[in-house]
Amino acid sequence: LTQVQSGDFVIVQADRGEDLGVVTESFNLQAFMERRFAMRAYMDEEDQNVGYIIRIASSTETKLLPEKFQDEEMIFKTCENLAIHTYRLPMTVVDVE
Repeated sequence: LTQVQSGDFVIVQADRGEDLGVVTESFNLQAFMERRFAMRAYMDEEDQNVGYIIRIASSTETKLLPEKFQDEEMIFKTCENLAIHTYRLPMTVVDVE
């Protein structure tokens, strides 16, 4: 993998396969391992195995990001409407993917 910098779009290993992410901070391997080890106590098993960069995202993938956010917003509103208004479930919809 080539060097990544803050702001680069990348494809990462996520809990449900691959996902598009953006690099917020870059570490050398030693600093990454130290930080990961220090945070391990605060992470569940699923979180300990996610976030590895697979590759740099293609321009096609980055262009689809706004559409993905719009889809998630529509799905959120649909779930909220069904759960609360249609089925009158005592719940709050927090997030969708």
